[in-house]
Amino acid sequence: MDLKQKAISGIRWTTLSTIFTTVLQFAQLLILSRLLDVRDFGLIAIVTVVISLIRAFSDLGVTAAVIHFQDTTDKELSSLYWLNILTGISLFGLINLANPVIVYFYNEPELPALLFYVSFTLLFAPAGSLFQTRLQKELKFNTIAYIESISTLAGTGLTVFLAFKGHGVWSLVAGQLLNATLKSLALLSVAFKNYLILPVLSFKGIKKYLKFGMYQMGERSINFISERLDHLIIGSLLGSYALGLYNFAFNLISQPVNIINPIINKVSFPFFSKIQDDPAWLKSSYNKILWGIMFINTPVLLGIAVAADYIVPVVFDPKWVESIKILQVLAFVSIFRASANPAGSLILAKGRADLGFKWNSVLFAISIPVIAITSYFGNALTVAAGMLFLQMILFYPNFRFLIQPFTGNWFIEYLKTIFTPLIMFTVIFTGLYFLIRFIFVESNVMNLIYTSLIIFVVSVIVSFILNRNKMGILKEFLQYK
Repeated sequence: MDLKQKAISGIRWTTLSTIFTTVLQFAQLLILSRLLDVRDFGLIAIVTVVISLIRAFSDLGVTAAVIHFQDTTDKELSSLYWLNILTGISLFGLINLANPVIVYFYNEPELPALLFYVSFTLLFAPAGSLFQTRLQKELKFNTIAYIESISTLAGTGLTVFLAFKGHGVWSLVAGQLLNATLKSLALLSVAFKNYLILPVLSFKGIKKYLKFGMYQMGERSINFISERLDHLIIGSLLGSYALGLYNFAFNLISQPVNIINPIINKVSFPFFSKIQDDPAWLKSSYNKILWGIMFINTPVLLGIAVAADYIVPVVFDPKWVESIKILQVLAFVSIFRASANPAGSLILAKGRADLGFKWNSVLFAISIPVIAITSYFGNALTVAAGMLFLQMILFYPNFRFLIQPFTGNWFIEYLKTIFTPLIMFTVIFTGLYFLIRFIFVESNVMNLIYTSLIIFVVSVIVSFILNRNKMGILKEFLQYK
């Protein structure tokens, strides 16, 4: 199977796996939104952000280095594996030592126990993460798809079961632990059959991986903080109830992005790595990937924003109505973030993790005052508006410093690829929003069905008109021209 066929197969398997896991996560969100209260969502948001931040350090960034370097030996892989294990143990101890400080920052008495048990994922995840990277590098996405689907199904099932039994926020903790454990065990079973792990840890032999990884780890952690800084600050300044509303809106509007973006990232990074020395091919492939992202995400996200007045109270629960305006603003934030997402794969493929680190450091520095001011003088909605403002002012710098150096100066074409669907769907959906609210006054099941059908039909018609000559473009980007 040649590179093109492997990439297409990767897209297919990653798509199936991502859709399956996202559907499970959506079902979990749907059920838990009725069983848990708003404050529980705020608490789990704090725990998730803290643990995810620490986990960004767990592999020291070397998994991305394994994909970038094309000549990894068994000895090097073994050293990296044992280094991951030791790092996970160290971070487990660190998070529990820092537990009192985190609790003081948020003033939530339930946090110590929650953080302690969720921190066990820091011990389980490193055992399999490097092998998942190796499978990804070899474009064996079918194996990854099976493992992720089964572990997510088990974790979601346990979470829902315990939630029905009245265990509240602890149901999410148990689900995360089971998911991480099963995934690592499955990856280990595959690894022992296909890869040789030696009892060796040589820092000298993995120096180039650590050098690459340090920037990647820094970039990833800073990027995560920048993207979740709103959660961290809202939880501290506005409390768990406000964070619960914000986190619910964030999770709901993130579902579509969680389908398409992981597919693009998992496939584009190793693909870009293999064509990293051909700028023309990189530019052509990047633009076509970006086109696909925009014409899938934009109508879906804006469609959710238009139908939010019916989706939230009918599908979830009336207690979440306060989150609707937040969700509608975050829809635009998600569109801009989705458009910038492929840049991460591009700079890693070119071995420039340092550039991502520098960029996200600047982004982090800019984000702090904006989010702090909008939280202190406003509420969760003003924070969402502040996040949208940040995305807009950083639009051109993102292209100038992360994309142009590796693909050339094609900003006008880049602008057209992003704003053609964004402007078109925004104008049409704005008119649709007021029309639907005029026709369907009440929030009930039938009006939600009618609204969804209208949005779907309009989206299909507009997309077809704009792209009637570009069908099949996501496969086309794999063709060398």
